[in-house]
Amino acid sequence: MSRLLDCSITNDKDLDDCADSSRVGNQDDAVAFIRKKTRAGSDCSELTMRLSNAELLSTSGFFGPTKNSNISAFFGSSIPNLPNDIAERFDVLFSKKIFIPVTTRRYTRDSRILNQYLKNHSSLRWMFISSRFKEKGYAPYHPLSFQTENKIQYAASVILKAFSEKTCQKEQILEAISKTKNLPIPKFDDRFARQNRYEPPPEFPPGKITNSGQLVIQYLNYLVRESEAFDYFSRRAEEEYKPVTINIFGGED
Repeated sequence: MSRLLDCSITNDKDLDDCADSSRVGNQDDAVAFIRKKTRAGSDCSELTMRLSNAELLSTSGFFGPTKNSNISAFFGSSIPNLPNDIAERFDVLFSKKIFIPVTTRRYTRDSRILNQYLKNHSSLRWMFISSRFKEKGYAPYHPLSFQTENKIQYAASVILKAFSEKTCQKEQILEAISKTKNLPIPKFDDRFARQNRYEPPPEFPPGKITNSGQLVIQYLNYLVRESEAFDYFSRRAEEEYKPVTINIFGGED
């Protein structure tokens, strides 16, 4: 039972350049798959549904055997604790038996949760969330609207939103700069040699902050100069954007 779905259009960069390349061909009939993936060095199982080249990834819901009423919840795209006869299979488990309610349930839409938000279609509101569950607080924290007391994480969320929507909300950028302006930055440390090559602003105070935190503060200063910032990000994205984002929201800063 899925309560949150991310939609993507596979193998068509003109419609969706955020979708992963898929070896699964277009499907004439709706098909559900449980596939193994490797993420951050760990194996996981994902439930996806495919019709033609449209794919729905289930990122929240419940699962259990049809023989009894025991169900387990999962939150995120990885489904844990699947029975061994499913989890240990080497082939792809699939079924064309997909049940949908007769009456459409209420849902809300939001931008998808992605690895990075520099691509052209990253702002598409193709995440569908059960309204009933969202109203009860069962919805994921979103990188584009991350409410937190952590100043670096807040600033990172503002940056991601700006690049997803391809526009700057100057008030939010200035607020993020205000929140982070007194955070300590190292005078010099070999661990930050890559950042030093990009000449961080000279007014940074001495002290200590992590690698990704230093980059976030640099990005904010570039975002103040909007036209320069977008070009700056696109040139550096592949080098440092994704790992920095993972570090920030993974708890490094």
